[in-house]
Amino acid sequence: MKNFNLKKLALALVMTVASISFASAAKTDSGQTMDNCVSSYISLVKNGNISNFNKMFTDDVKFTISTNGKNITHNKAEEYYFVSKNKGVAQQCEVLSSVVMSTDSYTIVKVSQVYDSFTRENYVTLIKTGSDWKINAVSSEFK
Repeated sequence: MKNFNLKKLALALVMTVASISFASAAKTDSGQTMDNCVSSYISLVKNGNISNFNKMFTDDVKFTISTNGKNITHNKAEEYYFVSKNKGVAQQCEVLSSVVMSTDSYTIVKVSQVYDSFTRENYVTLIKTGSDWKINAVSSEFK
């Protein structure tokens, strides 16, 4: 009987270790979370960090800037050209973010860059594509 209980204990221990290992592997193999995507975007606009640029945006992402009554729209390649020229340039602003609305597959986040004399408000639309959250639209305005 003692030997049987020892085998049960050993089996339970092996199963526990295997379950923990499997759960850890599942976490590292999962896609980009919404929080990681938003953090990468904030790092891009605040510090010029372009390391996750392709991972955080969909291929058909659209950028729109409203200024002086005009809308200027550009695509991913045009945005990459601009941010790569400003790689590593830190903005002298405070960055605030808040979720405007969120569902299981769609989220809008307001990212405000607060400078001394003006504020740039970015409305960032994220969608869930497979297991990844990606940005597919950014609409910005200056106040």
